[in-house]
Amino acid sequence: MTHGMVLFRMRRNSEAARAHRRALELNPNFALAHVLLGLPLAVEGMHEDAIKSAEHAMRLSPGDRLVEVYAAHVLKLAHFTAGNYAKAVASAQDALEIYPESHWAYECIVAAAAMQGNMGLAVETLKILLLLQPDFSITWVLQNSGISGEMRERYFEGLRKAGVPEE
Repeated sequence: MTHGMVLFRMRRNSEAARAHRRALELNPNFALAHVLLGLPLAVEGMHEDAIKSAEHAMRLSPGDRLVEVYAAHVLKLAHFTAGNYAKAVASAQDALEIYPESHWAYECIVAAAAMQGNMGLAVETLKILLLLQPDFSITWVLQNSGISGEMRERYFEGLRKAGVPEE
């Protein structure tokens, strides 16, 4: 499972998915592996599979805060990838209820709100994000995120619309 997360951070999403699937072959009831499988699936555009993976993980381990926060992360990415920006914002807001300092959640709200044209929410959320992560920028996301491909380009488009600095 850790191997899968490292591969995801390296944007080697197919390999990351394989590593998580291997963990699930060894333990089919490993909720964290199910939810982490959703990350590469979400960014690769397999949003329905990512959502199923996150929901299955939450059924396997209800009340598990770690599973819940990663599930919210998977759901926001999957909804963003699908172009359902309102659901991406809602999932990111769910993540903030579990983990109030989650820069992942704030940055998704910024990008998704801007993509849906809700600039007020995008700009206000960016202010909060910059308080939590003062060096937040497009470059920072590029260096610290596993997102890639077409999804990353739309994500960056939303961040730029909201006024996120390049560096």
